[in-house]
Amino acid sequence: MKTGITSCVLERKFPVEEAMRVAYDLGYAGYEIDVGPEPHYSIFGGETDLSRMRDFHRWNRLGQVAESVGIKICSICIGALHNYGLGDPNKKVRDQGISILKMTCKAAEDLGVDKILVPIQQPTGIEVLVAQNYIIDSLKKCINTAQEYGTLLAVENMPNDLYGPANKVVEIIEQIGSEYCQVYYDIANPEVKQIHAKDEIPILSNLIKQVHIKDLKIESTEGEIEVVNIGEGDLDLKSGIGALKDINYEGFVVVEVPTKASDAFKAAEINLKSLVTLFSTK
Repeated sequence: MKTGITSCVLERKFPVEEAMRVAYDLGYAGYEIDVGPEPHYSIFGGETDLSRMRDFHRWNRLGQVAESVGIKICSICIGALHNYGLGDPNKKVRDQGISILKMTCKAAEDLGVDKILVPIQQPTGIEVLVAQNYIIDSLKKCINTAQEYGTLLAVENMPNDLYGPANKVVEIIEQIGSEYCQVYYDIANPEVKQIHAKDEIPILSNLIKQVHIKDLKIESTEGEIEVVNIGEGDLDLKSGIGALKDINYEGFVVVEVPTKASDAFKAAEINLKSLVTLFSTK
């Protein structure tokens, strides 16, 4: 397995180009950039700015920086889909999400990136089954574009009833029916629903193409779930990494721990050490 880090850690303090340099200097092998608003941090300045997404030169410069630094852009997360959900009851909202996803496929080709993280939000005021049908339809509309640009749509397991538990993930992926739509697995997200990664990973197995990792305090002092540095929360991350080893997963495990700007560098450093320790634990 290889170490990676998301934009939401270092970009709280550094511009994306500098963040990639810092990540490499710390020892990370991969970096996940984002297309979206704060707190994900966009390299476009706004999730609706499709004209800037079409700017090949902007993408090319970003790719050149990554190449010069020596770090791999391992994936692109579309944080904009938190605002333009593929399951939203408003067709205009869904269509905007579809446009953003298709444009990101083209941008991914420009960067030589073969994985796009697709987050699935659960819209309010709509039945789960109806929203799921919208999601399936939206993703199907993007498959030809993904195939054209050789880009995998890696749909993230989210802590909701829409697209969360492993059996639901498998069901939706099977309905989409394309090798260009697989799974981006977040080890922590299922714990919100009292589901353990060690139980889900064997079910999803070869559908898993990339992985997020973070820790959670399930019972925080504020009375809600809190994202914390690896090893500082309540999760059994060791068993999750062990399950990945059991399925012979060799891809990136990407640190996703949002932090304050003042703590960004330290958080990246601490979480890398903790992740390497997890990798080496038998």
